Amino acid sequence: MPEKPSPYLLRVNSRPSRPDIGDDLWTEFCTKERLPDLVKSGVATRAAFYRELHNFPPLSGVRPPKDEAEKSRNFLAMCQSNHQTPIDTEEYRNLRLDSDLLPEGEVKSMGDYDARNFKLIQNFDPKGVGVQPGKYLLTVEMSPADESTYHMFYEDEHLPLLTKVPGYRRTLRYEMGPRDPILTPKRDLPGFFVGHEYDSLDGLAGEEMDAAMSTDLAKTVRMNSMAVIWRCWELIEGVGFGS
Repeated sequence: MPEKPSPYLLRVNSRPSRPDIGDDLWTEFCTKERLPDLVKSGVATRAAFYRELHNFPPLSGVRPPKDEAEKSRNFLAMCQSNHQTPIDTEEYRNLRLDSDLLPEGEVKSMGDYDARNFKLIQNFDPKGVGVQPGKYLLTVEMSPADESTYHMFYEDEHLPLLTKVPGYRRTLRYEMGPRDPILTPKRDLPGFFVGHEYDSLDGLAGEEMDAAMSTDLAKTVRMNSMAVIWRCWELIEGVGFGS
C-alpha cells in the first residue's frame, strides 16, 4: 500500500524581505535549514519547497493577473503535519531563531510570510504514487457558493477527468483550518485549497484538460465562487520523503 499524506498541512507562501537576501540564498535557507528543522523537530512529517512558474499553459483562459502574480510571494512550502496548528506547538516554539546562512538577526524578520493551516479532506491517488511529490504543482484556492456542489464536482467529475490528462499525477484537497494570529492574513480567505500534482505540464494545453475545464458543472462552480486563485509551481526540493 502506498504511504498516505498526513492529516494536516501548514502552507507557507514567502519571499525574502531584505535586499541583501536574494532568491538563491532564500531557497538555500529554506531547503537546507528551515524545512529540515521543521521535519526533524516533529513540527512537520515532510515538506516540499516550490518556486512559482508564470509561463505555464493557460487553462481555458483562466490565469492570475500579471501584476498580481509578480507582486505575490513567489515561494511555497507545503509542510504536512500531524498537528492541526503546527506553529502553535512546543516543538515549533523551540526551533532556533537565527540562521547559519542568512545575515545576523532573527529569521522571522528576514522574510515576508503568509502561513495558513489546512485539514486534508481528499487524497486522490489513482496511480498509487504515495507521498512523493510531483515535479509540478497546480494550486487552486476557491470559496464556492455551494459546498455540496463543489465537492460533488471534484469527486464525481473533475478528478476522474484529470486522470486522462497527460502528465497528471495526483490531487490533495484541503479545507481551511484555524488561522495563525500573526502569520495568516486578516482578510477573507478562500475556504478550500487544492494541489494538483503533475510530472509534466505539456498536457495542460491539450484537449483532455480543456474537456475537464469546460464542462457545464466546471463553469458553474467557477462562476458561482466568490474567489478563484490559480498558481503553478515547480518543485525545488523535498524533505522527509525518503528515497
